[in-house]
Amino acid sequence: MKFINLLMGVFFCGALHASPMEYMTAKGLADRHEKMLSNAQIQALTSTQGVVGGKAIAECSVTMSSPESGQFSLVMQIDNNGTIVRTWLSGDSDVAKCFEKKMTGQKLFVPPFSPFYTVFEMHFR
Repeated sequence: MKFINLLMGVFFCGALHASPMEYMTAKGLADRHEKMLSNAQIQALTSTQGVVGGKAIAECSVTMSSPESGQFSLVMQIDNNGTIVRTWLSGDSDVAKCFEKKMTGQKLFVPPFSPFYTVFEMHFR
C-alpha cells in the first residue's frame, strides 16, 4: 500500500509540474516588468545591459567569419541578485546563439522583485 501511495505521489507531482515557459510568454512578462520600473531603475537596467550585452556581442562578433544581418531577441529571467538564470531566444543565427550563451550567468542590475524578466533586442543591417 505504501508503494502505491508513493507511485501516486510521484504521478501527481509530475502532473502538477509546470510545462516549460515559451518565448512569447516570457517576452510578455519582460514587457510588463520593464514597464513597472522607475526612471532610475530603467537607467540602471539599460546601463548594465549596455555594458554586459555590448561585451557579449563584441566577443561573439569576433568569432564570425562574415557580418550578420537580421535580428534576434533574448528574454532573460533575473534572480534577486541580478544574475541571469534563464533565457529564451528568438532567432537562430550563430551570433544569437553565442550571445545567449555569453549572457547566461552574467549579472545585470538588482531588480525590484524576483523573478524579473527583461528583453535584449538586436537588429543588424
